[in-house]
Amino acid sequence: MNTKKILGTFVTFSLVGVFMALPLMVEGAAKEKVEVLRWGSSSVGSSGYTLSAGMTNIVNKYTDYEASVTPSGGTAATIRCITRKERDFGFGGSYDIYTAYSGTGKFSKEGKQPILLVGNGYTTAMTFVAQPGIETIQDFKGKVFMYRRKPVPLWGIYGDAILKAYGLSEDDVKCVTSVETKELLDGLKVGSVDIGLVPGAIPNAYTIRLLEAKKFNLISIEKGKLAAIAKENPFMIPLTIPAGTYKRQDKDIHTMGYTMNLFVRNDLPDNVIYDVVKAIFSHHDEFAKVHPLAKKFTVNAACKDPVIPIHPGAIKYYKEVGVWGK
Repeated sequence: MNTKKILGTFVTFSLVGVFMALPLMVEGAAKEKVEVLRWGSSSVGSSGYTLSAGMTNIVNKYTDYEASVTPSGGTAATIRCITRKERDFGFGGSYDIYTAYSGTGKFSKEGKQPILLVGNGYTTAMTFVAQPGIETIQDFKGKVFMYRRKPVPLWGIYGDAILKAYGLSEDDVKCVTSVETKELLDGLKVGSVDIGLVPGAIPNAYTIRLLEAKKFNLISIEKGKLAAIAKENPFMIPLTIPAGTYKRQDKDIHTMGYTMNLFVRNDLPDNVIYDVVKAIFSHHDEFAKVHPLAKKFTVNAACKDPVIPIHPGAIKYYKEVGVWGK
């Protein structure tokens, strides 16, 4: 056979082989191209880290994305990582989320940060535990009130806002700072502290132990004051501790709190956020097993009274399941 004919036949069969294999090559390349989603959270072992790990496991199991969680050092640090595009998702408190989005507070120098909400997680209540004889916030006058915490400036912001709503200042109340929770608990037990601000879920273990040890009062905030505080501080939300939550609590206690939320870099595609949200809430029974607080991260609460705007991809899912606007 002529050499040119042999060469031509070889080239023809080679090209046919390439074109026949091309769809398989493209399909293989598409499968290899996976969106990588990086979660930021607080330290390993914290509830925020555990919940984030639970969400990334769900995403890895039920979507085509690869998700992982890395500690960032808390909410504010995670937001700054998102701004630098070192993280895509974050889980943290409403105060830092609100101030980052609005460019206020600790973000006043940096300005507005590129984040949107995905959904509300769970709520943390500010519970006021007081010695017998102290019934209302007006009774705080002349008393020792421990609410400021050096490692967590947010507690001080809440305490200051509530005192201000009642026309009280440091001239009226002796405001004491603590470094750790044990100082607060010990001070209440021995009587050196008259009122303590105890943050935590409803119920929280610290308040349970206090009320089992001694007959303390839980202080309620008037509803009108709650509304005024929330209007001035949008990251604060009114909460109710139902009667019977704690020992000897025979009436509802109205207080303030904040939410722990899932947030995201605002330029992530709608379809990515939709897929992630759908995976988490479609398998909520599985997610709820990772931590007791995961049970409170429900689709019904996820889009209720958001502290900042919600990403369109998440809104699409909430509309689809009929919870948006309720």
